[in-house]
Amino acid sequence: MESVVIYLFQANLFLVLFYVLYRMVMRNETMFNVNRFYLLFSGVLALILPLVKMDAIASSDVFGVTLPAFVFSGTQSVEAATATFSWSHLLLAIYGIGAIFFLARFLMGLNRIRQLLKQSNVQPQQGYKLVLLKEGNPSFSFFNYLFLGAQEDQQEEQAIVQHEEVHIRQAHSVDIVFWELIGIVFWYNPIWIGYKTSLQELHEFIADEVVVSEQYNREEYSQILFNQIFGLSPVRFTNNFFNQSLLKRRIIMMNKSKSNRWAGLKYTLVLPLIGAMVFIASCTKEEAAGVAATGVTGSEKVYDKVDNMPEFNGGKEGLMNYLMNEIKYPKSAKEQNEQGRVMISFVIAETGAVEDVEVVKSVSPALDAEALRVITAMPAWTPGKKNGATVKVKMNLPIAFVLSDDELKGSDQGNNTTPSDDKTNEVISTESVTRIPPSTSTSTRGTN
Repeated sequence: MESVVIYLFQANLFLVLFYVLYRMVMRNETMFNVNRFYLLFSGVLALILPLVKMDAIASSDVFGVTLPAFVFSGTQSVEAATATFSWSHLLLAIYGIGAIFFLARFLMGLNRIRQLLKQSNVQPQQGYKLVLLKEGNPSFSFFNYLFLGAQEDQQEEQAIVQHEEVHIRQAHSVDIVFWELIGIVFWYNPIWIGYKTSLQELHEFIADEVVVSEQYNREEYSQILFNQIFGLSPVRFTNNFFNQSLLKRRIIMMNKSKSNRWAGLKYTLVLPLIGAMVFIASCTKEEAAGVAATGVTGSEKVYDKVDNMPEFNGGKEGLMNYLMNEIKYPKSAKEQNEQGRVMISFVIAETGAVEDVEVVKSVSPALDAEALRVITAMPAWTPGKKNGATVKVKMNLPIAFVLSDDELKGSDQGNNTTPSDDKTNEVISTESVTRIPPSTSTSTRGTN
């Protein structure tokens, strides 16, 4: 879950940075095809770059896999149950609802196009299919379909057809559908709407430029655009001849002087931006390598994630039974009302032996010593494997010592730790725990 969150954060960050650069530097240039390529390439790159970091995490040596918490009292033992409420699950549910909504909206748009095809006269043409719409429908194109609304003026109809043919030949619908799909995944980040809108804008500039260069002068073509001012809006992700919100900008860009060759130098600014993103995406890999160095013995590394993780004989249930049978609540700790969670770190060697046992989080000397004793005395595990070879793997095991109400002494005995102590609460306050007698198999549910 954490790795997914990291990926989504970085992908969204890179999308924003690429788009901000476009808006600040490139948007007003007349290099329309270059801008189109940039918006598509930067979108794809923003999705790929975070995977550099993801790969680093997947193969890094960051320590330690945390096993489910084991809760022990003087008379009973349990494995900590899963929390009844999880913020991550709530956020995942909200994300899923949003993604389903945008997916449904996209599918409804496709269905609208399908309905238009069923209701209209479709005529095959060279390179595309002409769909003659009923009066009152706007003209637009979608992939190799040219939807033509009824036009009173023959010259306007010819201009519209030429304009939409450019969209079809240059596959502009692919760009829009690509960003619609990105929007389903990143629906919570409005930047994808900016990308799609900018691409639609560029598509119109490109088509206008081609039509003007082939047949019409700028004044005639501008007049045709004005004559279409009362056109209706088509499906969101289609290329339509008239888009009222773009009218003014289309005319401005159509009459604007071409960008000179020096303007192309602006596009080199993307190179240091990409370099910065690669650096950001690589930071985790470098940090992971730094942590791994602390666990190196000679040329051997200690891993936290491998292809085949180490396994206790008997699996999770066997481990819980071992702990239940071996842990003894220290008498001195009971007398002092000491309870809380001790975090033990250890390494499973290539042979399966338990090595480098240490206390990561302490509660008291007595409880720490008992946890260390039991983990140190553990029998050999089945060792972990990476790329078919056995390797060292670091593990963490939380052991929660909990006293029952009958075992607790009065709270007036010195500096004793009571059940209200934070060290205990962090284990049991938000968890539903089912207690099982020592003679019964323990639950296998757990949280990290």
